[in-house]
Amino acid sequence: MTKIQRVTKIVDWLIFQGIAKSRKELADLMGYTESSMSQILNEKVPLSDKFIKNLVGVDKNINIDYIVKGTGEMLKSEVHQNNINGDNIHGHNVSVEKSQTDGLIELLRTKDDQINKSQEQISKSQEQIDRLIGLIEKMNNI
Repeated sequence: MTKIQRVTKIVDWLIFQGIAKSRKELADLMGYTESSMSQILNEKVPLSDKFIKNLVGVDKNINIDYIVKGTGEMLKSEVHQNNINGDNIHGHNVSVEKSQTDGLIELLRTKDDQINKSQEQISKSQEQIDRLIGLIEKMNNI
């Protein structure tokens, strides 16, 4: 993945997370116009260090090494777990990324609620349809 592809992925993720409602709003947060952001993302204007710095400034969890070097995860790890000796396997810390999964879990809960409400509405509508069919049948038998 190229640097600009990683930047675009982060831009889309920030919008998905609701940090900004649109690319225009994100550009405003970063101190850019929507047009200048679009030119950067479409590689019509070179990607600058300032743009990367401003993008990282929008969310402290963005891993700048991921953008610049393509190493590590997109987001910084939030949880570190150590064994009794202070290190984990082979002397390295184990990191578990939490913020992304929390956002997805909340999104799934919201979608589940919407599905349940839709199913209730469908059931009520079906009951009304059944009553109307019954009334129509009674009227036809008269």
